[in-house]
Parts: sequence; C-alpha cells; structure tokens
Amino acid sequence: IYNVEIFGTYFPIDYNIFSCNGYGYRNYILGIDDRRRRRLLLNIVKDEFTGTYKQGSLIDINATTISNILGFEGDCLDDCDKVTNSWQFTVNGEKCAIWDYKGSQNIAGIFSTYGPSNVFEELFPAHY
Repeated sequence: IYNVEIFGTYFPIDYNIFSCNGYGYRNYILGIDDRRRRRLLLNIVKDEFTGTYKQGSLIDINATTISNILGFEGDCLDDCDKVTNSWQFTVNGEKCAIWDYKGSQNIAGIFSTYGPSNVFEELFPAHY
C-alpha cells in the first residue's frame, strides 16, 4: 500500500489493485480516468465572482473539454463584449477562473486563467 499526496492530504492506494502505466496510481486517485472522482477530491465548486486578472494560460484546449473537466458549462458573467466563455469556481477554497479574451480560443485555442498554478497543473496537466 502506497500513500499518494494531493494538496497535503494522503490517500492510501493498494499497489496490486491497479495496472501501472507510469502514472497509473496517481492518475487513478486524481481522477484523470474518473472525472467525477477528481471533482470530489479537489472539491471544485462553481462560483459567480468577477474581477479577476490573467495569471496564466491554458493552451490547445476547447470550451467543451474545460466544461467536462470542471463538471459545469461556462457562462459570461464578466465583460460579455470581450469574453465568450468563462468559468468561475473555487478549488478547496481557492478562487479560480478561466476565460477566453476577445476570441482567443478560436484563434489559438488559448484561455486565460486566474488562481493557484498548482490547481491548473492538476486539472489540466497537458494544457497549463
């Protein structure tokens, strides 16, 4: 049995239960193979705050993929003249946001992010 740490919390994983693909155990507990488990472990909660500023980017991704990972559809709560899709949420109490500014998703598949980088690295490992 191994203990896998996620944001300071340890989860026991039995080595013999899962097949290994290099990251098999970590991927299972993070929910990369099970989106619902990931949302529960990371405690993603939709929110409606505004006033964020760009701290990072998601690249080579689309709105459908972001919605599937977060578990809810995007909306437009802040500056709808410049933003088509946006998601405001908290992860374990930390405010986070994702939005496309002036059609950046259509031009280059780029979304702006606000929030702790470790959250986006866990949620979108291939895109942050």
